[in-house]
Amino acid sequence: MNKTQIAQISRLSQVQAFLDRNARLLQPLNEGTARADLDEIMRAIAQQHAAFSEATTMCQNLTAQLGTLRWQLRIRHLAPIAAVARAKAQHAPTDATVRLPRKTARDATLAAAATAAVAAVAKDRKMYLRAGLPEDFVEQLVAATDAFKAARDAAASLRIDSVSATMRIVDLVRRGNTLVRLFDALVIARASRDHNPRLGAEWHSVRTLRPPKPVARAGRTEQPDAPAV
Repeated sequence: MNKTQIAQISRLSQVQAFLDRNARLLQPLNEGTARADLDEIMRAIAQQHAAFSEATTMCQNLTAQLGTLRWQLRIRHLAPIAAVARAKAQHAPTDATVRLPRKTARDATLAAAATAAVAAVAKDRKMYLRAGLPEDFVEQLVAATDAFKAARDAAASLRIDSVSATMRIVDLVRRGNTLVRLFDALVIARASRDHNPRLGAEWHSVRTLRPPKPVARAGRTEQPDAPAV
């Protein structure tokens, strides 16, 4: 979430607190459907923020794991197979699909190269065994490829979950902002009718959108997390 969205969520939380503090003065408003809608929106935001945080954390952990699986697939499994294929190519034609992608190759490119290598080496397994590869090198390659693909797909799914939760939060905040505009009219009217400048001033302070203050940590400045709701 960006700074504006965090500030808007914080404002919605402050609106709830304002209504609670002035429950007696604003009893009709607190008992109305707008207040019920606000409370439901804040509960939903809390749920979606929890889903966003969980998906983001899991994705970060899985991305680190994916780096390890990527290195293992490329260096432990594909590299020796590709080296044997290159050495053989100097004396006889070999399957051109057995190749080692660049270190910077995309995950999809590496997965495709590994899948192609599995099919290619199966045709000439004895050649690779004679070169000194372990008896189960094909099975190891298959397992490493499957593990890499699974982690890649899981990370992609978690990124989708994170984006989906963010989009739901954006929609909830938009609905909450609509309620703030409604409360604005109702509270100001009540403060004017009751000749209560304190209530009007307090509401003005609450409804004013303020960007969150950066949090200083260990000599550096970081943006704060979304407020607890």
